[in-house]
Amino acid sequence: MERYAEAYRLELTRFVEALDTQRPPAPGVDDGVRALELAEAAARSWREGRVVELDEAVETVQASALAL
Repeated sequence: MERYAEAYRLELTRFVEALDTQRPPAPGVDDGVRALELAEAAARSWREGRVVELDEAVETVQASALAL
């Protein structure tokens, strides 16, 4: 998407820098998992019309990962 072009460019630049310097990329895997947990909680809250505690979403994400 054109409106995200700068964000994608920066993400790719940071990834290449991580490869060049042999450092972990930022954001890392833990950041991605946390974002997924938050997205799951938000989606469930919207679907069910209630407040969803983050712990509920964490359990769902972990169960999904184990099912892979």
